[in-house]
Amino acid sequence: MKWIVLADIHQEHNKWRLLVQAVREHRPNFVAIAGDLLPKDQGTLAQLSYLPCLRMCAREIKAAGAEMVLILGNDDNLLAIPEMEKGDEEGLWHYVADRVKEVK
Repeated sequence: MKWIVLADIHQEHNKWRLLVQAVREHRPNFVAIAGDLLPKDQGTLAQLSYLPCLRMCAREIKAAGAEMVLILGNDDNLLAIPEMEKGDEEGLWHYVADRVKEVK
C-alpha cells in the first residue's frame, strides 16, 4: 500500500498542482493531508472562497485512483467544517476530525 502524506499545503495552487502531478506519477492508494489546507494570512473569506479549488483538486486526485484523507489544521477556519463534512458524505475525501473512520 502506497501513501503520500503531507501538511501545510495552504492555498498555494502550485503545491496543489504538484500534489496532483505526484499522485498521477506515483499512483498511491492514499493521500493524507494533516491540516493547513486553506489560505493562511488572508482571512476567513479567502479560506471559504478557496474551497471550490480544494474540491477540484480532490476530484483530480480521486480520478487518478487515490483516496484523500484529511483534517483541518490550526490555520484553517472552523467555518470550513460543514464543507469538509459535505465532501466526506459525497465520497470526495475522508474527513477524519473527531471520529474513527475505516477507509478501505
